[in-house]
Amino acid sequence: VQSTATVNFRVGSAVLSPEAKQQLDEVAAAAATMRGYVIEVQGFASSDGNARANKALSERRAKAVVDYLIMTHNVPLRRIGNSYGYGGTQAIADNSTREGRMENRRVEVKLLVSRGLNQNVEVRSTTSDDQ
Repeated sequence: VQSTATVNFRVGSAVLSPEAKQQLDEVAAAAATMRGYVIEVQGFASSDGNARANKALSERRAKAVVDYLIMTHNVPLRRIGNSYGYGGTQAIADNSTREGRMENRRVEVKLLVSRGLNQNVEVRSTTSDDQ
């Protein structure tokens, strides 16, 4: 994991805020300087509402992030890993408080880099002296 960003959302919304866009701009700028990267996107929701609605909402949030990275920063599709919406199943804060629910309405973005693909690789030709 090279870097991570957490983008938060308003209740029932999958619309990116200006702050969220700024965070995604930073992820895209960092990715542009690397080779061998993949961006992983995971959407989440608070426990408000029913499980099916939260699952769909978390998927829309993840899709909003992927769409922004592709459309605004021309991130190639091959650089976007599978995105997934977990709904309210992986809370990072207490859903019984307003602040906790606010933290749980999020998308986590991870910039993953393969060390092998990101290094300069020397290609050597193999010649045989046995000729």
